[in-house]
Amino acid sequence: TDAAHQRVEAIVAHEYFHNWSGNRVTCRDWFQLSLKEGFTVYRDAGFSADMNSATVKRIQDVAYLRTHQFAEDAGPMAHAVRPDSFIEISNFYTLTVYEKGSEVVGMLHTLLGAQGFRKGSDLYFERHDGQAVTCDDFIKAMEDANGVDLTQFKRWYSQAGTPRLAVSESYDAAAKTYRLTFRQSCPTTPGQPGDQKQPFVIPVELGLLDSKGGEIALRLANEAAA
Repeated sequence: TDAAHQRVEAIVAHEYFHNWSGNRVTCRDWFQLSLKEGFTVYRDAGFSADMNSATVKRIQDVAYLRTHQFAEDAGPMAHAVRPDSFIEISNFYTLTVYEKGSEVVGMLHTLLGAQGFRKGSDLYFERHDGQAVTCDDFIKAMEDANGVDLTQFKRWYSQAGTPRLAVSESYDAAAKTYRLTFRQSCPTTPGQPGDQKQPFVIPVELGLLDSKGGEIALRLANEAAA
């Protein structure tokens, strides 16, 4: 079937991309497993999107994340993308390490943009070719290549659970100002009380449409007028 062919295609791509993320640069220890698996899942997803339909692939990935990984995050087996401990290594091959790890890499791509992410990836492989490294080394390469501070972003690697967002909106017709307010929380997970978790960095893409469905030009409050 087409689905079976695409699955085989994705697996071949995944193992091929391990030549870079896994072989050329590998993990210092098993706690860094998502460094190669999450990154490689992200890359094979991009390959599948290019080979087939990017829209369909993204819908499939999000549906799988919501129905499977979200359940893992909400249960007794919830753990961070980079766990602190394990009983046996087979416990590490989880949806959190693979699928959520891939989404964390995808958020970096969103924050840095395609060119910024490519610069960070190139620096990562150039700097650590033939080495065994950590998730912190990966983030440091992204920071150095783009001149940004990703300290808060690294909480995605250390805090477990799926954050919950509450969004409210208001519009000032006289000032022509539209305001969105985001609040986030993260439930308690094993060993991590919810009230002790720190806010995550969550990139948000925003667009507004007029009554006829046309796009409205946006200018953020701290942006100068064009």
